[in-house]
Amino acid sequence: MALCLGFTGAGRFPASFFLAMIFCCMTAAGSGRVNQLVENIKNGPGIYWSEDAATHHSKTPYSASEIMMAGKQEKQQAIKSVRSAISLGDMGWEAREAIPALIEVFPRAVHVIVEQGVHYMPGQGSFKDHISTEVVSVKNKFLLAGFLIEYSTLVKCEQFTHTSHEVEFIEKRVGQSGRIVEALVNIYVTLTVNAGQCALARITGQDIGSDPDEWRRWWAQTGSYFTPSQSISSSKENAAISSGTDPEDIVEKGKYRLVLSTGDEFVGTVEQVDDTAIVIETINGEPYKFRKLLVVEYELLKLPEKTGTRGDDLPEEGINESEILTFEQLSRRSAEGLAIEVGLKNGSAFTGFLASINSGQLKLDVDGSMIPISKDAVSQISTVVNSSEKDEAPALSEQEPEGPFDTLIVRNPKTDEYGRALEDIVYEGEIISDDGSSIRFKTKDKEMLTVPYGNVRRQIRHRESRELSEIERYGKSLFCPEGMILVDIPPGKPGRPFFKVCIDKYEYPNTEGALPEGNVSYDEAQKLCAEQGKRLCTVQEWQWACTGLDGYTYPYGWNRDDDICNTKGIKPLKASGEMRTCVSKFGVYDMTGNIFEWVTGKNGKPMLMGGPLSKCTTVSPGVGGGAKPQTGFRCCKSN
Repeated sequence: MALCLGFTGAGRFPASFFLAMIFCCMTAAGSGRVNQLVENIKNGPGIYWSEDAATHHSKTPYSASEIMMAGKQEKQQAIKSVRSAISLGDMGWEAREAIPALIEVFPRAVHVIVEQGVHYMPGQGSFKDHISTEVVSVKNKFLLAGFLIEYSTLVKCEQFTHTSHEVEFIEKRVGQSGRIVEALVNIYVTLTVNAGQCALARITGQDIGSDPDEWRRWWAQTGSYFTPSQSISSSKENAAISSGTDPEDIVEKGKYRLVLSTGDEFVGTVEQVDDTAIVIETINGEPYKFRKLLVVEYELLKLPEKTGTRGDDLPEEGINESEILTFEQLSRRSAEGLAIEVGLKNGSAFTGFLASINSGQLKLDVDGSMIPISKDAVSQISTVVNSSEKDEAPALSEQEPEGPFDTLIVRNPKTDEYGRALEDIVYEGEIISDDGSSIRFKTKDKEMLTVPYGNVRRQIRHRESRELSEIERYGKSLFCPEGMILVDIPPGKPGRPFFKVCIDKYEYPNTEGALPEGNVSYDEAQKLCAEQGKRLCTVQEWQWACTGLDGYTYPYGWNRDDDICNTKGIKPLKASGEMRTCVSKFGVYDMTGNIFEWVTGKNGKPMLMGGPLSKCTTVSPGVGGGAKPQTGFRCCKSN
């Protein structure tokens, strides 16, 4: 900096020289922070093994020199190294001078979580799919728990956190086909936070992979000649608060990213929206006007500015009924057991009892379900008045159903004198549980029945007198029948919904090796799903089953590859599962390419997703829901 200041006086130097020197001074100020972070990385280990990881992998064929036992290395330095790498990624191309150090050290952190006594039973899908579901759940818990560092920091590298697993059988029962039908297992899940890969990808806009040698070869070939076309960034500035495909949801004065059917993309503030058109002023100050129907997807980046605070429109005497708290204020209190309402940035609000809170996350007890919520996802916290009334109210499970009742239609095992089956038996009462193989049912006369799936003709769930909240529905257990995959999107990450849903592994008829069935109308698809006790998927459920927790553009990753799925225009259909790598992170096949699939859009409108030339987020109008040769479907099921 002193060198720069020494040349600021007038003299014989040209103006371009002084401009260069000014840039030098500005860069020096920013590079001080980069140098500090680089020093933290150089002082840290290339790979940090937690105590659990080191203990587990010391028993595996890893080389002894590669594994440094936890305790023999500086854990705090490893934490500082991982945090520093993620901070460099936040800086984008400004941190380019850190690239050589990141490639050389390539910081990673490895942890092992053991899921003990996992019981796989009939009705929970295939054994392989069930284990995959457990591994996804473990990864979600790992991210929310904030291993090494807080969730809000770690989640920036979520897509670079990889998992592998091993299964240890305690008990196993194999059927006549040789397939596992029941088992009790321990699952050892290894989670690797590739902080170096994450930082390099976000700085350079390139993702060479998790092998440091590949990055070294790339840097040796490219070196200082490389300039990024676009950095991969997940900074809070660009994080979406919500997303969707229906332009009717776009509101004035919100900051949006809009994608048009023409392929154009605009980022800016929506200045005007009416029934037919949208006017947006981009971040470059350029106004554009186009037809609303051209919008195929949007992301809300910033809410419209509002005046006043929550409760301004309430009567004066109601303003002080509850206390508004910041996350920090709540964490400083001895507040465990306090009844609070937590509002999230996606618009949801949940009421429950505070179970625990730390600097980055709180856990809320909502009717017995422990729900982790990260600090970054919270928009507002308020205390709940008269929370003691909850203790006086009878538990929901103790209340008698008031009707309307659920209906169960069961095959009659008896026959008449000619051997013909008698009429089906109709029961009214309450469906207690459905584990995918049988239904437990409580009749109006309080008789408990367990009916195998093979004997169930039809089940009709009537609307409960008390609607389950969004968080209660998520907290309930959900078991997927054979041939369905559990898609579990946990709460906590801003801009992302949360739900659990079972979805068919393949396109209808959901059979590996069979051709998907086309020429099906929307109504026919609904009926065929209902006959199986299922329903058509919503746009949101289908999209996230395709994108995975990473929010990929395609089921297999960010960039399109026509050799992975059957996407090269309208071509003959491929058998389900034939394209072995055309599978989402949840394990669902052929979600792009092959055949278009019916889904239910906003207000129950028929829509189409998947199909050739589509992304995971591409939604096409159903145009009346009529049957066409290239329209098929798959089914979903949820609580």
